[in-house]
Parts: sequence; structure tokens; C-alpha cells
Amino acid sequence: MNTNNLKNKYLNFYSDCIPVKGYLNSAIYDLTRQEIVKIPNDYYDLIQYAKTTNIGEILSGISDSDSKQNILEFLAFLDDNEFVNFSIKPDILLQLNQKWERPCYIQSAIVDVKSLNHDFEEIIFQLDSLGCEMIQLRYFSNDVEIESIKGVLETIYDTSIQGVEIVVCFNPKLKHQDYVLLMEEESLISKLTIHSAKFDDEIITTFGEKKSKATLKKNISFLKQKINSHQHCGQINVKSINTPTAQLFLENKSFNGCLNKKISIDIDGMIKNCPSMSDSYGHYKDTEFASVLKIKEFKDKWHIKKDDILVCKDCEFRYACTDCRAYLSDPQDELSKPLKCGYNPYEGKWSDWRNNPENSIALKYYSEPNK
Repeated sequence: MNTNNLKNKYLNFYSDCIPVKGYLNSAIYDLTRQEIVKIPNDYYDLIQYAKTTNIGEILSGISDSDSKQNILEFLAFLDDNEFVNFSIKPDILLQLNQKWERPCYIQSAIVDVKSLNHDFEEIIFQLDSLGCEMIQLRYFSNDVEIESIKGVLETIYDTSIQGVEIVVCFNPKLKHQDYVLLMEEESLISKLTIHSAKFDDEIITTFGEKKSKATLKKNISFLKQKINSHQHCGQINVKSINTPTAQLFLENKSFNGCLNKKISIDIDGMIKNCPSMSDSYGHYKDTEFASVLKIKEFKDKWHIKKDDILVCKDCEFRYACTDCRAYLSDPQDELSKPLKCGYNPYEGKWSDWRNNPENSIALKYYSEPNK
């Protein structure tokens, strides 16, 4: 990059590269490459200034040579990573439409299964009528057979549902290859997680024509972790920060990334925003999903966005995090930080949320019966 040519130019970010400011650090969300690049907050302020002030004016106001050099190196970094365009006029690039919308009434659903044999034909019929696109099936008992999973999938084919994520307990009678065959035979499965396994492992299955490289990769994850109830929901860590797609980014700016356009069925068949939440809106056998969508309290939770949540609104990762409203650091405040988040945006550090003494009261609250 020729710095001499920058003097009369302005900084313009491409529409798919969006700077986001946090309390201590900022980040650039590259929505096309699906990456998040952290930057110091001082550079975020520079970015905003450079939108309306040309580079020459900015540099002329700085007397310290080291500071000038740092700015030039940062501008080169932005240019090398193709985040920006330098132009003789400000705001010449088209901006991303910030409106998020989907044509469906319900975008996703969770169905928890333990001992109860749900009427999946009824559940899927209702989800299909609302245009549901994705469903997660969570099995907690260890006696689930492959054939029973296939039976549920049979009710889903030829509906609006485009993908199924399955979380199932490890069955000692089954081999790894049995799970691979399930994934290969059932095209609807987008992800398969086997919990309570003997060891952690991951298998990547590949579909499609390898010679033409038109392949699709799907993951089968084996976890030693026991997931025997809804209480394992809501953990937020480095691995759970999502790949920042344009859809996810825009949804998290305007809606709750976890609950928006979602409906759930718990192990008892009760309709909820999330199986981990206490509020329920009737049993699916005698309550239509469509009628639940007319309940104000149910849909209000869709609109609790990250910019409204304490601590989260100061986090540079807030638009890549799905959030959790089921377990809160302050159970009496629906706008408090997720209890199971281990990131501190004021220190820029990750830690184990269970070791935070400030969470002791909330942990006691959620461990008590009927909470």
C-alpha cells in the first residue's frame, strides 16, 4: 500500500465487513469469510473518524511519529485483509440492509425426549404448518435405537423442515459405523452429537462427488459429557461463539439469537420458548402452536436482543452469540447476563463460569426444585 496516495482519501468499509465496539476490545465481523478479527478500541474510534475525515487530515493532527506509524500499519492491515476501500469521497460503498426477516412463522424447534413417546406426526404436522425450517431432537435415555430415530425422520421428509440436528445418548450396543451409516442414509440430518460416550471423538462424513469436489461435510461428535436433561443448555464459551454469517449477525442485532422464531417441546410435552425455561403454554396434544404465537408473553422473548442485555451489550462478540434466557446471572432480571457465559468483556478474558463467586446465588436458585 502506497501511503503517499492516502492523504486525500477516506476510509470506506465493505458492507460485509462490520466493525463492532466492545468495552475493552472491538472486532471486525467479516461476514463473507465468516471470521471475527479483534482490534483495540482506539482503532475503532479511528475507523469512525476516518469515515468523515481524510487520512491526510488525521495524520496532520498527530505529532508523535510512532503514533503515525501505528496508524499507517493499521490502515495497511485493513487493506491487506480487504476490509476497506480508500476513496476520494466518503460513504461511496453500498451498505448492508440491516433488516432481518424470514418468511416462516417459526424458524426452528427443539423437541426433548426421555421416557415419553411423543406423537411426532402431530408435532411435525404443526411445525410444517408454520413453515419451520430446522429442528433439534434431544434424546436423554440410553436405550434409543437407530430405527426409532429413522421413524421420526420419516415424518419430517417432504415438510418445510430442511435440516435436523440430533443429540442422542450413546448406546453401548451400537458401533461408530452404525452412526456413520445413519448419517449417510438420512440426508435430513445436519449434525449428529452422541453424548455420554466413552471418549471424545469426531468423525467428519463427506457426501457428494469427490472428483468434482462438490462435496458436503457433516460432523458426528462423540462427547464424554453426560447430557441427561435440559439443564445442560445455555453454555457459552469460545467454541460456542458462532461463525458470523450475515443472517446470524443481522438477527442478533434485532432479535434474540436463541429464542427468535423458536418453539420447543419439553420431555412432558409442554410447549415452551425453550425446554429449560419454566413458563409453559399448554400441551401440544390439546394446544395448537399457532395459538401460542398469539400470546404476547411468548413472543416478547423473541425481542430481547444483545444490545439490551447487561454486560452483553458491552461485549465485542455479542452479534455472534446466541445468548441464553433460561439461566441468568440474576434470575429476577430478564435482561441480566447469561449465567453460563465465561467471558468478561471488561477484562477481555475467558474463564470457567462455574468458578465465578458472583454466580453462587443464581446456581443455588436453579438447583432448587420447581425453578
